[in-house]
Amino acid sequence: MAGRRRSGAALPRADRHRTFTPAVVDPATMGREMEAVPSGVSAAIPSSAAVDSHTPTVPSGRPFHLPLRIRLSRRASALLRWIVLAAAIGGVAAVVALRWGDVAVALARVPPAGFLALTGVHLLTLALRSEAWRSALAAIGGVVLPRRVVHGANAAAFLAGSLAAHLALPVRAVVLRRLAPERAPRPLQIVATDAPIAVVEAVLCSLLLVASVLAGGGSWWRALGALGIAVGLVALVRFLFVRLGHRPAARGLAILADRGRRGRFVLLLGSVQLLMAGRAIASLALCGVPVALADVGPLHAALGVLGLLPIGLAASPTGAAAVGGGADGAVLAGGLVIAATSVAGVAAYAAIVALVDLRSRMAGRRAAVAAASRAPA
Repeated sequence: MAGRRRSGAALPRADRHRTFTPAVVDPATMGREMEAVPSGVSAAIPSSAAVDSHTPTVPSGRPFHLPLRIRLSRRASALLRWIVLAAAIGGVAAVVALRWGDVAVALARVPPAGFLALTGVHLLTLALRSEAWRSALAAIGGVVLPRRVVHGANAAAFLAGSLAAHLALPVRAVVLRRLAPERAPRPLQIVATDAPIAVVEAVLCSLLLVASVLAGGGSWWRALGALGIAVGLVALVRFLFVRLGHRPAARGLAILADRGRRGRFVLLLGSVQLLMAGRAIASLALCGVPVALADVGPLHAALGVLGLLPIGLAASPTGAAAVGGGADGAVLAGGLVIAATSVAGVAAYAAIVALVDLRSRMAGRRAAVAAASRAPA
């Protein structure tokens, strides 16, 4: 039977899983094995002189320094982000300085109680967003993390995101893994949970655009186009989860297929979108800028899109100016109020989370001391 086997026949089952390890190959043994290999195959195998266990090579034989190139590209991209951030903040500061007379008059109209109320609204949106993220994390493997852990990780991410939006995602993953190393999902799964949040918020923002068109007029094709794109993104993420759900990293998208948690997830994010839109309208109104119903959706969409860019605190004044009629002093003041209440809300949220965490740790220590005192000697 062995003599009848053709050259293209499959190898025996025992030979299918043999591996080649260059680091342990003896040149003499390799030479004897090469004699038994057909000439057409041996031409594609490099000689022992070309094998280097430390420096990878390309077919031409030249060293391949991919890790160095990746490191340099990351440094260059990080430098570019900081340059864009500095340029955006500097540009807004220059425009505000040129219009400072009108900006100061508009800011003087904002009462302290109104500023505190806007800060409280933003604090509430942060808490609701953290609860939505907690639902997304629980959908990965059914493990519901403690609120102290989830809100603590998000508080650190919000603080980093106030400086630069691109810092929030890695900070969130690192802090969550540090606070709950045994129960937290994998880093890639944590990162993937931002995709369902982003696409659901895009759909809700598009619905707000449609509502603005129905209430006060506006461009139908823009609203419907935004809604179509958002729905397409949801379908794409859902399709990716169905096709790639068996992979660990894709489990971060599981909230879109979790019927038990999906409703709460969408409800929380919908509340966040409504509160954010209301805070933007109230900020401009306190500065003397009337906002028409047709401008509510575009204003909210502009603030959301610009908030994703690496321009930091310049996003709110820029978005307000883009929708509110250019570099008007009152409009710029409204954007500054949005930015200031955002920073104040993040600081207050982080302080509350830190105090709750400290109180929980102190209670745990007191319970441990009490248990130790009751234990028999």
